[in-house]
Amino acid sequence: MSWKANPDRKPLILGGARQVGKTWIATEFGKNEYEDMAYVNCLEESSLKELVSLDSNPHRILQGLKAITGKDIGPGKTLVFIDEVQEAIRMLPVLKSFHERIPDLDIIVAGSLLGVALHEGVSYPVGKVDELIMYPMDFEEFLWGLGEENLAEMIKDYDSDLYNPFHDKLIDYLKNYFYVGGMPEVVYNFSAKRSYSSARAIQQAILNGYTKDFSKHITSPEMTLRISLVWKALPSQIAKENKKFIFSAMKPSARSRDYETAIEWLESAGLAKRVFRVKDLQRPLEFYNDEGSFKLFPLDCGLLGAMMDVSARDIILGEGTFTEYKGAFTETYVIQQLLSNYPHKIYYYSNENSTAEIDFCLDSGNIVPIEVKGGRNITAKSMVKFLKQSPKTKGFRISENRHHQGDMIDDIPLYCACAFARKMSDDKLLNNSL
Repeated sequence: MSWKANPDRKPLILGGARQVGKTWIATEFGKNEYEDMAYVNCLEESSLKELVSLDSNPHRILQGLKAITGKDIGPGKTLVFIDEVQEAIRMLPVLKSFHERIPDLDIIVAGSLLGVALHEGVSYPVGKVDELIMYPMDFEEFLWGLGEENLAEMIKDYDSDLYNPFHDKLIDYLKNYFYVGGMPEVVYNFSAKRSYSSARAIQQAILNGYTKDFSKHITSPEMTLRISLVWKALPSQIAKENKKFIFSAMKPSARSRDYETAIEWLESAGLAKRVFRVKDLQRPLEFYNDEGSFKLFPLDCGLLGAMMDVSARDIILGEGTFTEYKGAFTETYVIQQLLSNYPHKIYYYSNENSTAEIDFCLDSGNIVPIEVKGGRNITAKSMVKFLKQSPKTKGFRISENRHHQGDMIDDIPLYCACAFARKMSDDKLLNNSL
């Protein structure tokens, strides 16, 4: 809606992993906000791929779109929606021409952009497009999907007096989210059936689809193998005490330079996210970014559980849900909520010998250190040490415990991670405007 209301809008690229709901949201938007919609699915319509491979003239391509869709595409009245654009990858450079020569054309392209980084000769239209990235449903959206809109509104307002009485109920829903995750089809199925086995079957189907995509979009068998190795290594990497990604843990001969492109591919496909280390907790954090050290998280905690074959009993009924597997689920959950609600860079901190670490760090006008604690043991020695040296800085501890405002550290319940992330984003905007 904000994109449509912007008079300076450019063609919109709607990115994100497969199965996060890109097609549904763009189609619903077209139906509700325009008189008509011209829809092309590049998986089903090969003529567009052929057209853009032969011609880059935006006016002729627009005529082709009219012929393909049978729609009289009028500025401001018709939304052009090109889906699965990775199948007609040369459509991306054409978006620049649309912006420059037909600026009043409302066009959205969607796709996972699988392998864009590996397509030689295809330039990304930097600065000539608007971009939105979709992520799996966050915890608040999960509550909506289960018909618990009132609970979602309580935590959305970030009013601890309102949601504290419902703490235990929210923790129970959170355990379900850890298992089900945020992939829309899985949430929809679970909402209707309340079946953990059905949810897991859909998760496995999604994972199988991702694996097939590795070989479908990559022509090099060696690169396919490297991508598969990194993907399969994700669960064991983040279940370590030190979650820094270790290449030699995949196989002894693995070197970072050999797997850099594979990791970039997983990121461009929306399947994984790197969180880089900072060497020092000073502003701006980007100055202290160590790109050689990072944590690598999968896109969804529910899919992580499926990759690890963790049972519903262990997560829903287990006493150590938030501490098992060295807190892998809990950190994955938190980064998932941050990515969906905090549209800025996220880091983590560790010193040179890894004796001190802070799980996540934000730069929101001030340094925002965040510790993620599974269970009720919430000691945060590294963060306390940093805060004592920086008395004007406030620390945040996200855990199973109730909301509590302390002198140095505020305790944030895990189920409030979305609201917390939005607050940090609003603080950053405020500080930037000042």
